[in-house]
Amino acid sequence: MSSCMIVEDDLTSQTIVGAIIQRLGMATHCHPTAEQAWQHLVDMPPPDLLIVDYNLPGATGLALTRRVRSLSWCAGSPIIMISGVIKASQIHSVLRDGVDRFIPKPVDAKDLIGQIRSLNPALVPDDFALPAEQTPSAASDALPDQLEVQDVTNS
Repeated sequence: MSSCMIVEDDLTSQTIVGAIIQRLGMATHCHPTAEQAWQHLVDMPPPDLLIVDYNLPGATGLALTRRVRSLSWCAGSPIIMISGVIKASQIHSVLRDGVDRFIPKPVDAKDLIGQIRSLNPALVPDDFALPAEQTPSAASDALPDQLEVQDVTNS
């Protein structure tokens, strides 16, 4: 089973993104800080995809991205950065410094799926489709009622 690490301190965003990823059939590993995500990365096999918020408590998502890119066994994992508060110049900087794609918040399910497909088509099933009228606020309505968020903060 493919896996995705979601590094997001906002529980609502983490839940919506996690539900979208789980709908793709991927396992999710959610962390609220870059430090907790880093600890998971060095202890576990690399994820097939990372979705990282730019603004995190402590180290930023960009700092985590740079660290991930320094690991030879994890350097090839695609990274999508999300943020609701970032300047255009910062977007160019994160893309230059190792982020593969940037998506503004609120995350649009169709955009996220499209970006994942463009990075690694194998992560999106051929027959996968979202409802025709998918909006960011409706994203959670079209997704599973139960989200399995794996809290690995105490592991």
